[in-house]
Amino acid sequence: LFSNLIVIPLSSSVLVVGIALLAVSSIPMVAGLTGLFLQFLISLLNGSVFFVEGLPFSLIQGVQITPTQCGLLMAAVVSFVLLFERRRFQFALGGLIFLVMFTFIQWRHFLMNVNRDQLIVYNVPGHGAMEWISNGRSYFYSDSVFVNDYKKLQFHIHPNRLMAGVGITDVNVSDKGMVRLFSGFRLFRCGTATVVWIDRKNCDFPSNVKTDYLVIGNNAVSSIEQLARKIDFKRLILDSSNSARYSSRIIREAGARAISVQSVSQGAFVINLSL
Repeated sequence: LFSNLIVIPLSSSVLVVGIALLAVSSIPMVAGLTGLFLQFLISLLNGSVFFVEGLPFSLIQGVQITPTQCGLLMAAVVSFVLLFERRRFQFALGGLIFLVMFTFIQWRHFLMNVNRDQLIVYNVPGHGAMEWISNGRSYFYSDSVFVNDYKKLQFHIHPNRLMAGVGITDVNVSDKGMVRLFSGFRLFRCGTATVVWIDRKNCDFPSNVKTDYLVIGNNAVSSIEQLARKIDFKRLILDSSNSARYSSRIIREAGARAISVQSVSQGAFVINLSL
C-alpha cells in the first residue's frame, strides 16, 4: 500500500527515537530536545496517514466478511502458495474449494441480508431515527443534529448498513411519492408498508387514517385513547427521543387496550418487509 511507504520508515524512526529518549532521560536538556523531536515524528506520522486517507480512492469501504470467510481466504492463499512451491494439483483443488465455499457464504449473505426490504427504528438516546433499506439502498430519517454527527452515525447506524450491504444512502428525502409532511407528523410509504411518525405535540392528528406502523417521538401524544379514535394502526413504536417515564406509561396504556407496542429503548425495532 502507498501509505506503507511513509508509515513504515516513520514508525521505525519513532521507535528508535523513543528508545533514545529513555537512554538520555537522565540528562534534562538532551531529553527535552529528544522529546520534542519524537513529538514532531509522531505528528508527522499521524499527518501522513490522514493525508493518504484523504486522497481519492484511497479507502475501500463497505467490505463485510465473516470470521469464517476470513479463514477461508487465508486457507486459499496458503493453498496457492503451496501450489507454486510444491507443484502439486491437490493444492490447486483445495484452493478452489475454499474459494467456492467463500462465494457460497457471500451469496447466502446477499440473499438473506441484502436482497430485501427492511424497516428499522434505531435506539439512539435522545433522538428519533428511522431507516428503510431496500435492495442495498438506504432512506434515512432523523433530526439534523444526529444526521450531522458523524461519530454517532458510525456507532449506531453504520454497522447495520454494513450488514445490509448498503451502497447508497439518501437522508431526509422529501420525495412526495415516499413521504408526505403534515403539521406535526409525517406519512411514509416504505415499499408495501405505510408508517406514520408523530414527533410534535399539539399537532393536527390525521382522521380515519390506516397505517401499518405508528411511530411516536418527543413525548408527542398525551394518551393512547387520543390516537385510537383517529388512527387505525397495527403496531405502535416508541422511538428513543421519548423519556423513560413517558414510554413506560404509554406501554401500560397500550397493554390495557391489547395494542402491540415496542419501545426501542429496549432494542431497535427491525422488521423484514419482504416477508
